[in-house]
Amino acid sequence: MSDDTRTRGVEFEGVLDDVDFPVERADLLERHGDHDLGLEEGETTLGDVLERIDEDRFRSREDLREAVLTAVGVDAVGRAEYTDRGAGVVSGEDDTVDSF
Repeated sequence: MSDDTRTRGVEFEGVLDDVDFPVERADLLERHGDHDLGLEEGETTLGDVLERIDEDRFRSREDLREAVLTAVGVDAVGRAEYTDRGAGVVSGEDDTVDSF
């Protein structure tokens, strides 16, 4: 696994290290379903995420990661409409939260 274990707000550290691909969804649920995925706003389990995915088989680590990232959606993003680029950049209004 790469040194960067967080991808687009999801912490994958240790989740996929010992998975051989291709892998069946049922096998992932059985062997790794209780593994925690860290999100910007809390955490969830791999099993909870896999329950929202229609795929029955993942051909590669990257296929699985992309499916997980799609399934967690906005839960992995963190604060909505946050910007460090100044007020009004995200929505065109002055309702964004600046980081400074």
